[in-house]
Amino acid sequence: MAALFARLSVLTEWEYLSPVSGMYAANQPVDIGHCRFQKFTQADFLLWMQRISTGKYSPPSNAPLSQLAANSLGGFGGEPILLDQITACVRVHAADADHARVLGKAILEETLNLWRYAQIAQNGFERDFPELRVSPPPNWSHFDLCAPTDENGFCGVSTNSEAGRAAGCSFQTVRTAPGWLQLAATLNKPRSTRSELENKINTALLWFGNAALASADAVRLVSLVTALEALLLLTGTSTGKRLKLIRRTAALLPPELADPVDEIYTVRSKCVHDGQHIVESRLMAAASAVASECIGKLVTEARFANFKTLREVLTIIDPNLAEDSDNGE
Repeated sequence: MAALFARLSVLTEWEYLSPVSGMYAANQPVDIGHCRFQKFTQADFLLWMQRISTGKYSPPSNAPLSQLAANSLGGFGGEPILLDQITACVRVHAADADHARVLGKAILEETLNLWRYAQIAQNGFERDFPELRVSPPPNWSHFDLCAPTDENGFCGVSTNSEAGRAAGCSFQTVRTAPGWLQLAATLNKPRSTRSELENKINTALLWFGNAALASADAVRLVSLVTALEALLLLTGTSTGKRLKLIRRTAALLPPELADPVDEIYTVRSKCVHDGQHIVESRLMAAASAVASECIGKLVTEARFANFKTLREVLTIIDPNLAEDSDNGE
């Protein structure tokens, strides 16, 4: 245990890079939070070959290319695995490659959950969603690269082969989702400095991410309703959830959006408790719209701008808050 603490006490900067499938290719790099998304070019491929060959983050321009590097980065038939793939890159402070991967993946997944939320808000479930895996045609599901940036560390490379999926939405599409700018700005904040309200919104985005990657419509609907619960119910609320969601969504949204909440929650309960598997597309679209528009309202409306907790929001939108017997916390 002492050795583990000693290892974790010495942190250096690492760059973590992973391919992303299900993301429409962009000609220019896209920065979201601490992450950069861009196409992995021939120049990137040669640079990582040199890093692996020399063990240095910034190798000389004339550094030789070793067979080890070629074997590490070569896919089927010796073709570069990541070439022309969309990749996501983030820098973290970590003790070693394994630690860097854990931290890097966590940041990338949080950022992809914002993308998945925005894609559902704008396009529903019609397209594939981004995942940390290699896109086809290479038959690889995961391949990542990790290296310390202190010039002296060695690159760690890991591979895994499973079938991939096709590309999805573009940045131009997702950035028009409700509250995109404000949500992306939150990703730039260290987690320890985020408010309780910001954390609840990010939890809602996590459930949007779960809905995006689920294959069953019932799981998607349950995930979207859970996102709504994370957004509008105080921690510990155990009773009256349906009526509270109906009341609070009605206070935030126009009637044409809020009216289906009762039916949405009823079907959600049937999916959870009665094994219902079929969900009508109109209801799925309604659930997506309700949850995404509520997120947009909370992060864009001026009346909520300085609020740090959900309770502050509820004191404005729910006049029955004080009278409810179960309000959590």
